[in-house]
Amino acid sequence: MQVEGTKIPVEDIKQLKSGLHVVYERGCGKSNIYGHHAIVGDVDQGKGKYTAYEQSPNMNGSQTGKASIKENEKIFHKNSFMDILDHGNTGISHVEAKKMAHYICYRARDGFLNKAYNLIFNNCEHFANYFVQQGNT
Repeated sequence: MQVEGTKIPVEDIKQLKSGLHVVYERGCGKSNIYGHHAIVGDVDQGKGKYTAYEQSPNMNGSQTGKASIKENEKIFHKNSFMDILDHGNTGISHVEAKKMAHYICYRARDGFLNKAYNLIFNNCEHFANYFVQQGNT
């Protein structure tokens, strides 16, 4: 189940807060092909860096197989084509969303989670929505 929200363009790192659902517009030139979804981890405004919890296909290039769930450090760029996906009041705080994403990320690293990545049924958007919807997606 995909969850809709209002997209808010990110123009300044000060807009990023732990636990927010963000979407990176991916494409070629000015053409958007798809959006990559993540949950914001820690934000260091002074250094212009933040972390993001992300799910993607394993690095073997396949769109199937075990999902890769990682916390990645990012450098903020003003022209990053990033939006905050505001879901409104979902009953869960951004702090709790970040805590859940952190827990799942590190349990996945330990081999605890073996859920298969699927472009249609278990992708980065499902991953991010899970945390902002209290696991109800």
